[in-house]
Parts: sequence; C-alpha cells; structure tokens
Amino acid sequence: MASRYYNPSLAQKVGAASAEQYVSITPAIEKGQMAFERQQAKQLKQQELRFEKRKLEAEAFKKALEQRDDVLYAVQKNMAKTSKKIDFAPPAIKNRVIAMGDIAKQNYKQLQDAIKQGRLNRGAALMWQDENVNKYIDDAASLLDKYPEIISNYANSQPSMINSSKDINITNKIAKGEFELDAENNAIIKSEDGKTIEAKIPFDELANPTYIPVDTEAFTAAFTTVNAAADKAASKGKSLDSFNKDIDAAISSLNFTPEQALSIAFDYLGKEMPEFVTISDFKDKNGNIDIAKFKGSIDMDNGGKGDGVPGEPEDLNLWVKSQLKKAATESYEDYRRDYADKFDTGTEADKKRQRNKEIADQTITSIISDPIKAIEKSGMPDKTEVKNNKITFYNLDKDNNKVINSQFDLKTKEGIAALAKYIASYDYKNDVDLIYNINNYPLTDEQLNQIQKAFLPSLLPRYN
Repeated sequence: MASRYYNPSLAQKVGAASAEQYVSITPAIEKGQMAFERQQAKQLKQQELRFEKRKLEAEAFKKALEQRDDVLYAVQKNMAKTSKKIDFAPPAIKNRVIAMGDIAKQNYKQLQDAIKQGRLNRGAALMWQDENVNKYIDDAASLLDKYPEIISNYANSQPSMINSSKDINITNKIAKGEFELDAENNAIIKSEDGKTIEAKIPFDELANPTYIPVDTEAFTAAFTTVNAAADKAASKGKSLDSFNKDIDAAISSLNFTPEQALSIAFDYLGKEMPEFVTISDFKDKNGNIDIAKFKGSIDMDNGGKGDGVPGEPEDLNLWVKSQLKKAATESYEDYRRDYADKFDTGTEADKKRQRNKEIADQTITSIISDPIKAIEKSGMPDKTEVKNNKITFYNLDKDNNKVINSQFDLKTKEGIAALAKYIASYDYKNDVDLIYNINNYPLTDEQLNQIQKAFLPSLLPRYN
C-alpha cells in the first residue's frame, strides 16, 4: 500500500534532478587548439626576429670591417706617398721630415689597434687620423714641396753689399742648404765651427728673403730712361739747358723704394762710379756699410732745402734722381760729340748712320732667329741659366757663389725685349750711335714670341 507521504510528482522531479546529465567537450578542445596555435605562431615570429637580428648584425659587422679596412688603407696610402718623397729629401730638412714621418707611423699603429679592437667608429677614426697622422704627413710633404722654391729664391737673388757681412753669410748658407730644422720647423743656421747659432728663422718665412737684394731691374729701368733721354736730346743737337729740361721730365715719373735707392747707391753708383758714392766713407769698424750714416747725410725734400729730418724715403728717392741727372749731365757733351757727325753735311756721316742701322738690323735679326746661338757668339763671359721663367746672366766668385749680373723675365714683353737688346749691345758698348739704334729697334709681337719660344718652348704664343 502506498505511503500516505508519497508524492509522485515530487518523486519524478527529484529523480530527474539526480540523474547524470550529458556535457559536450568540443568547445574546450577548440579553445585549446587556438591557444596552442597562437603560442606556436608567437614562437615562430620570435625565431624570425632573432634570425633577422643576427642577419643585420652580421651585415653591420661586415660593413664595419670594410669601413675599417678603407680607413686603414687610406692612411697607409698617404703615408707611403710621403715616405717616397722623404727618401729623397735634401739634407737640410731630411732629419726633420724623417722625424715627422716616424711620429705619423707610431700614431698610425695606435690607430690600427684602436680600429681593430672596435674602440673607434669610422667618424672618430677619421678625426683622430687627421689630427695625429695626416697632420704630420701633410706637414712633411709641405716642407718637401716648399724647399726647392726657397733655395731658388736665395740662389737667384744676389744680396746687396748694403747688407751686413753676417747677413750675407747667412744668406749664402741658406742658398747652399747649410741649415737644419728644429722641432718647431725653424731653420737653424750655425757658425762655421757649428757651436754657435747665428740665426733662427721660421721655415715658412724663408720663402721671402729678408735681406736687401741687388736691384738690377730698378737700376736698369732708371739707366735706360736717362740714357734714352740723353740719346734723344743729343741726336737732335739740343743745348745743355734744353737737355736738362728733358732729363727732368724723364726722371719725374721714376720712384724708388728706400731699398732700391740704397742698392743703386752702393751696388751700382758706388761700385761702378765711386766719384758719386765713396763706399769707404760709410763703412764701420767691421767693414759693413753704415746705412744710418749714409741716410744721415741726405736731406733733399722740401724743394731741395731739406726739412731737418734726413734719410726719409723721399730724401733717398730724390737723391737717386739727382745722381742720375748729374751723371747724364756730366756725360752730355760726350753724347753730343758722338752725334756730331749727324749734323755734318758729308757723305761719311751718312755712311756711318747707314752702317749702324744695318748692323743693328743684322744683330737683332740674328737674335730673333736663334737667341741661344747669338749669346754664344757674342763673346759674353757670363754663364746663363733659365729657371722659373727667367734667364739669368751670372759669374761665380772665388767661393763658387753665384754673382748675378743681369736677369730678364721671359714671360713679359718688356723682359724679352730688354734681353734681346742686352745681347745685341754687348759688343757695341762704346758706340753710342749704334747702341741708340739697338735700344730703339721696334720689335714686333711675332718676333717676341719667336725669342720666347727658344727659351720656353712649352708656352703657347702670347703676344698676338
């Protein structure tokens, strides 16, 4: 019999509730699979990134090696180039350039080590190279390049006698390369016994000699001006008063620096015409010319009255002009006598003029045709040298030092014309009429080109 407490409806619900229910695992599997795939993808991506990073690092390393090799090669090449020059360096600067080369090599070794060890990147390496390697290489190369010009400047510029004997001795030593450079690139010139330093001159300043040279060009220009004026006046039979006016006009345009004036005074007037300057009057106890004493005797400005301050540049300029005029005036009667036949009415005078004209034509023509041969045939005792676009006529003194007599610029019209007339007039110094014809010979540009080409064949014609 059913219990009075049995409730069929409740029992049904309780039974249903206690029965095992079915649960699907498919969604969980799908989620796990997705998580696994995401993790796998992440790992693959990380592997790819690590591979790419290693690849980039390898390329960067390779590039760094190439850059390092480039830097080292560039430095080595510069050093090798300068080392070849050092091998042939002149004795005067050889020790110094070798020392600079050694410093560059030592610093180069340090640079090599730093680059190989990775302590310097390209930018830092190049900067260090410039400051510690290239600087010494470039400085050594600069010394080697400048040396020939310096020696040439001294050798081709004879010192004036107004320089002290000490200065002239120093000049001769520099010209011969008898000096050495210290660590600051100063030229050290020592006494004959090598115990005393006579001069210490920065190497770069040697390019412009500080001594006063014999000024051949200034004297030649002055003499030519005065001589032409005297010739012209004499050829026309002018009186002395008329000539003085001509000479004043001719020299009015001439201006001389104090150095030129002093060179003309002693190297030419004093040396060649002692009646104008007695050199012994101005020598000191050491045998040197006392420039202050000479200047102190000249006060010619203020219209010739002087201003109480002797030796000023204008005083020296006026003094040279006065001496040139004096020399021309005292010789004017000789000029007139040489030209006297021009005012005679005889056939002999005409023949002489014609003869001189023909000689001048023939002489200049032979020079134009072959100036080198013309020099050889002139009988001139001078030695000649063509260097730095100039031709120098010189002799050697007892110590085998070069004594320059004349020098002409082969790259200017004036220089070539003066050279031709210098050669032509050598054998006719005592024939004033013939010299006049030569000095006034009209050379054409084509003829100047032809003379120039004989000495400087590589130049293109310049005077067309």
